[in-house]
Amino acid sequence: MFSFLRGFFMPPPFEDPLRAYRADLARRTILALLAFEILFALWMAASVLPWGDLRLTVLLVMLAGTLCAGLILRRGRVALAGWTILLLYWGGLTAILLRGGVRAPAFGTFLPLCLLAAVLVGFRSALATAALSLLTGAGLLIAETRGLLPISPNTITPQSAFGAWVFIFGLSALLLALMSRETRAAMRLARQEIANRKQAEEALQHSLERFSSAFELSPLLMSITRMSDGLFIEANQNFTAILGYPREQVIGRRPADINLWADPADRERLRAELREKGQVTQMQTRVNTRNGEIRDMLISARTLDVEGEPCILIVGTDITDRMAAEAALRESEERYRLLVELAPYGIAVHQDGKIVFANQAGARLIGTESPQQVIGMSITEIIAPENLAAASERIRRMLQGERGLYPTEDVYVRLDGSRVPVEVIAAPFTFKGRPAVQVIVQDITERKQAEQALKESEARYRQLFEDAADGLLVLDAENNILDLNGRICQMLGYDRETLRGINAIELLHPEDLASKDHAAAYQALMRGETVLSNYRLKKRDGTYLPTELSTKWLGGNRFLNIVRDITERVRSAAELEESRKRLRELARYLQTA
Repeated sequence: MFSFLRGFFMPPPFEDPLRAYRADLARRTILALLAFEILFALWMAASVLPWGDLRLTVLLVMLAGTLCAGLILRRGRVALAGWTILLLYWGGLTAILLRGGVRAPAFGTFLPLCLLAAVLVGFRSALATAALSLLTGAGLLIAETRGLLPISPNTITPQSAFGAWVFIFGLSALLLALMSRETRAAMRLARQEIANRKQAEEALQHSLERFSSAFELSPLLMSITRMSDGLFIEANQNFTAILGYPREQVIGRRPADINLWADPADRERLRAELREKGQVTQMQTRVNTRNGEIRDMLISARTLDVEGEPCILIVGTDITDRMAAEAALRESEERYRLLVELAPYGIAVHQDGKIVFANQAGARLIGTESPQQVIGMSITEIIAPENLAAASERIRRMLQGERGLYPTEDVYVRLDGSRVPVEVIAAPFTFKGRPAVQVIVQDITERKQAEQALKESEARYRQLFEDAADGLLVLDAENNILDLNGRICQMLGYDRETLRGINAIELLHPEDLASKDHAAAYQALMRGETVLSNYRLKKRDGTYLPTELSTKWLGGNRFLNIVRDITERVRSAAELEESRKRLRELARYLQTA
């Protein structure tokens, strides 16, 4: 039965350990009272009092009241359960004393009642119960002396007196045992509380040490100011280092005293947001340093108590360099945008094979004035079909890191179907956070036309060069043969490759080489003059061919020599000289005759 009652009177769980302890103590007290009341009632009924006696009736009422108190405790009403028992006991004792007066042993039951109040409700309740008991006794005494109570001399018998004292002593012993148990439990709780508090203090000390270390060694600017007057009470090393103030010039002063805020309105904005939200996150502001420099800061703040004083913890990040870098990046991006927009070359970005960006020049290259018409086109629509496989392979190899693939020439197809030769430079690129390819395209139609015209001109020049009636030699400043035509090979009897490997000085007759003023000739050539000279050139068979050289500087390190065979002229001159000699001899002979 008592096992059932132990579980039945179990109060609900409490988060507060002290309240849970008092509830458990009340439950144990109620169970002990029930056991005592049942045993005492049975003993009184069996050996002392008849069942109709008032005192036995009162005891049964107390038993019922204790059960009610247990039901109240089960609902978690600890104090109400205690007061229920106290009031029932007080009422029952008063009813008994109305018949026996203050001389009745039952008056002594008020003492264990005070102990019961101390156990169930607390010390103050015990004092109140004692005062109420004394007032009840005084009232009974007054009523008895005035004959107002129906007291008979035979009311108190030895048996009833003995029963009353048994009740008093039994209840007192029970309550003292419970109080002793409560005292030991309270001492255990106190020791546990002291241990917990000491552990908490040690943990707090460790936490303070860690906070202090983190505060001092943090790469962020950190400071603590009082909320009441704004005075700095702490600042870390980075705060003083970046702002340039020694620590002693910061602690005990206000931000206004060191002209900290570049815009004082930022401080008011910070305090207003702190009052409204209790913290500030990522607020951008500017502060003055000691040397007058203005630094950009990103600060966060929150309120905290320091030794009971409301304070503000401010943590700041110096973003001056980042802001400068961002400004430089914006300027660079703007310059890049202008460069791309105004560039005379087509610039485009393709991603996953689709055009995602094109500038105005790129749009015109494809045959439209609107870049929007190009965006979304596939590169397969732009690259000539016969070149598409090679272009795709180049892009694949480039994305794998291979170099030297660009610049290259290609052919693009315009929107109207016409074709345009282009020169393409491509490079890996990131567009909106994803890999892409940026291409720079130049229309080389005019260059191709010029190259074709140059080829035709060179072909005509080569034809004239090869078909010239005179021998042609192109020399450098060291007289190495750079180019020659077929006529000079015929004149000297060398094949082209052999003659190309010979220095022109080796072809000159030594007498001619020694007799010419080469320095004067070179200076005349540098002035743009044409230098005429006669040289005997060594032929393959070792004989020398008389020639007339017409030399012209072509610019750079190239000199053109037109070589004319003057063998006939030399022979004619020799014959003419021989004829003149004979004529002179004939004239002398005739004169002598």
